[in-house]
Amino acid sequence: MKEYGLVFDKIIYLNDTTEEEPGREIKRRMAGSEFVFDWEEESSKAQKVLANCKEFIGEESIFEVDCTGKKENVLIKI
Repeated sequence: MKEYGLVFDKIIYLNDTTEEEPGREIKRRMAGSEFVFDWEEESSKAQKVLANCKEFIGEESIFEVDCTGKKENVLIKI
């Protein structure tokens, strides 16, 4: 991102915190999409990206938002 002059001061991390089936909401929303969603793989990638972001901009600049529920309610949380 530095290469392209992109600088972030805040990051919003959408997380599906459904305890009984993590990723359920995201999988449901991706249904019918061309993108094949693998919760385990994507979650692993997200954790690596978050770790890098914390290192570069600091943990206090990363905001986790629960994405379960209706899309409208998630947007309100953001």
